[in-house]
Formats: sequence, C-alpha cells, structure tokens
Amino acid sequence: MQKLLGGHANVDDNVIHLPDGDYRALTLRSFDAASGLWSIWWLDGRHPGRLDVPVVGGFKDGQGYFYADDTHKGLAIRVRFLWTQCSELGQPRWEQAFSTDGGVSWEVNWVMDFRSIDGIAESPECL
Repeated sequence: MQKLLGGHANVDDNVIHLPDGDYRALTLRSFDAASGLWSIWWLDGRHPGRLDVPVVGGFKDGQGYFYADDTHKGLAIRVRFLWTQCSELGQPRWEQAFSTDGGVSWEVNWVMDFRSIDGIAESPECL
C-alpha cells in the first residue's frame, strides 16, 4: 500500500492466487474530507480496461462499511465491503458480499485477512 495525495488516497498492488492461476489487481482508495467518506475502486488485471464501480462508505466503532450498486453476470446487485478486526495487533479482515434483494440478505463471496511483510500492519482506520 502506498499513500498518495497527502494521505487522502492510497493504492495497493495485489497478487491473487487462485486454483486457475495467479493474477494481479489494484485497489485505489480516496478520502473526501468534506463528506467524511472513502471511495474504493478495483482494477482487475484480467480485465485491464474496466474499472469497477466504487464502493463508498466509512468507518465507525472500528468497522468499515462500503456500498455500491452494480451488476454481476447481468444481474443487478448491491455490493458491500466490510472491514473488521481492527485490533492492537493490526490484523484487519476484509470481506465482500453481494445482495440480489437490495441488502436484505447478503452472500459473502470473498474474505481476506491482512498482515504486513514485517508483521506490523496499520488498521484500515489509519490509512
């Protein structure tokens, strides 16, 4: 992760390991000080010409909630990113979930647990 815009944005370069093979992806986040909200974009190296719709939200009581309306395989969905486990050990967890009923129910389809290479990671609230 690299901080940009004086700490009001950051970007990370990810290597994703899947059974079908590895790929790279990029996450871009920006903070709007006027609204207090973050916007998060995903760029998948398998589809380099398509920047996903941003999820927008923020942090409260150690958890981050971010939402967007999008489509998946031609179906209208609500997307939720959830950041949790902002502990003193600095080990955040991120999960992605989709809803096809406007957010009444959610299907979690991706979970990532983060740690830094040197064993000391900042929580998402510190980004």
